[in-house]
Amino acid sequence: MDCYISYLKGHSKDVTCLSSFNNLLASSSEDGTVRIWDQTSQKSIRRLTDPQFFPSNPVENVSLHNFSVYLTSSNSLYEFDIRNPSKIILPESHSTLSFPEDISSIDQTDSKALICLDNGDFIVLDKPSKETTSSFTPHNNVRTIQVCAGMFFMQDLIVSAGFDCKVMLSQTDGQVVSGVNLENIFANGGFNPPHVYGLSVKENLVAFALGNGNLCVFEHRDRLVGTRNFKAHEERVMCVNFCRFGDLIVSASNSDLAFWRENEFKRVGLGCKVIER
Repeated sequence: MDCYISYLKGHSKDVTCLSSFNNLLASSSEDGTVRIWDQTSQKSIRRLTDPQFFPSNPVENVSLHNFSVYLTSSNSLYEFDIRNPSKIILPESHSTLSFPEDISSIDQTDSKALICLDNGDFIVLDKPSKETTSSFTPHNNVRTIQVCAGMFFMQDLIVSAGFDCKVMLSQTDGQVVSGVNLENIFANGGFNPPHVYGLSVKENLVAFALGNGNLCVFEHRDRLVGTRNFKAHEERVMCVNFCRFGDLIVSASNSDLAFWRENEFKRVGLGCKVIER
């Protein structure tokens, strides 16, 4: 497969999170904006920001699902609405929630939202009412270990991972199902530990963005089993996303985006540097 080079023009600072739905890809950035990209054309079709609420603050997380766009800045959650999934985005945030700690990751389904806080607490919300349905802490040592990421997985499971180098599967009520220690997989874990900075799920697969520059994919059978692992970037991988349109995986390190074939793990887009228009 031949490699090609393209540039995704839009952000002026580092990309912090990626989320996709159908043929759309959302990227959040330290420049205080979210960009919506058409995955087919690889062009930015909308810039999402709200100077009233976060005029110059970084946007750390974004979650795209149907017409709903969730994003976070510091300890606040904002919800935007896409009335037309390819073009029209309402610039006014119509829902804002604040939490006692900064938000490390977010995810959503049709009916639920998952809020992961820097202190390790996971909060499951009912989306229509914004009421908490459950809260739990899936990882130990939360006072010293930052949990970076959590997502809904398969039916009623939540997969989480973080700076403790552990991957945990929990039920939505907090009961732990199983776990994996990534330090047991990487021989040089003590020198360059595989801290997890981001994750993405697709059907029974989970991809992890690691601080040692690797991407790895696990498959859930009766438990999580590592299936693929490779060196993706020279520096830490900040985020990863299974593109729902096609069979691509996109990863980000600093302001560079790289596209990979899911089944072959060959890079098909090199040096996609996100820069200001």
